[in-house]
Amino acid sequence: MRGGPARTTTRGTIALAILLGTHAAAAEETAPKLRETAPLVLLVQGDAVLASTPGAPDDPPPGRELRLRRARVGEDVTLGAFRLRALVEGQSKNADGENFTPMEGGRLAGAMRVTDAFVSFAPFALLRATVGSMRVPFSLSRRVDAADLRLPERAPIIDAVAPDYRVGASLTSDAGALAGAVAFMAADPSLDGQLFSRGGFVAARLLAEPIGPVGIAPWRRRPKDPWYDWFRFSVGASILYGSLVEPHTTKAGADLQAQWRSLVVSGEYVYSHAPSGIEQGAVIEPGLDLPRRRLIDFGNGKGLFRRHLDFVARGDWRRVGGVDQWGAGAAATSYLWDPNIRLQIGFERRTAAGVISDWAIARLMIVIQ
Repeated sequence: MRGGPARTTTRGTIALAILLGTHAAAAEETAPKLRETAPLVLLVQGDAVLASTPGAPDDPPPGRELRLRRARVGEDVTLGAFRLRALVEGQSKNADGENFTPMEGGRLAGAMRVTDAFVSFAPFALLRATVGSMRVPFSLSRRVDAADLRLPERAPIIDAVAPDYRVGASLTSDAGALAGAVAFMAADPSLDGQLFSRGGFVAARLLAEPIGPVGIAPWRRRPKDPWYDWFRFSVGASILYGSLVEPHTTKAGADLQAQWRSLVVSGEYVYSHAPSGIEQGAVIEPGLDLPRRRLIDFGNGKGLFRRHLDFVARGDWRRVGGVDQWGAGAAATSYLWDPNIRLQIGFERRTAAGVISDWAIARLMIVIQ
């Protein structure tokens, strides 16, 4: 039949394009959808610190306290190929009396900072250019938003080594099975007239999802999702070089994440080499995500309370200055009658050279993403 091979090739190409497009759309669960409205973005976290013996950069002050851990508000607007996102955040103080760790950027004054504040342009489905304050494309654990953390605080090695937000420009591409990002960013964590006075750095990240979409926070995937029953995994690699805190700093990391139904396991290794020394560490977080269940039924098919539970354990290691720090912890997160209202209870206990540090936190969150 005339044109048979050509038609077959064309159909195959179209089918492959549809498959890649579908995979790319589902790969990032937290990715914004095209919309013409200007929705509110809100995060409020209130803590009851049950106990704290500080030993990591972001630990709460010693003892017990009630505190407003974090408040964030802003808007996210998408119009055609353009996206504008602007968020302002306030944080409580850490154990050292400071509001931010050396790795946290976007600082304004006091407890206030800017997190996301960027304009992006996506002329093609597989390419996006972004300018402004944004997440550094380094480390899987850092890319999980504070609203979606499975434990109240990040692992000590991530807080100490991986930067979160900086000002710069980036190019990202997501073809579904393979995604990547590269960015040039200012090293200074403060937003002032001396923004580039400390130089800059280049960061890049490559992520592969060979079977199906995993995403940054796969524990948010629900049983009705078509990929829920599939075993899937992702493998990522990150690298950073430049003047982050010190000149000629090199950082590298590798991560692995796997999901099958309600089981989600994440693991990451991070290495940092600077003139002042070497720091490295790893974290693993296996967890079980239970579907939402009706707790009270009045016979009309509707429950007063609906709840979704996520359980996770953590093991982590950090080595700095020739001293090893080992830690273990666990947490449970309950998505209450409204998934935007969450209750989280967690703890972590660590030891380094015979010195013990720990925290236990109960956190109530209001989340609009």
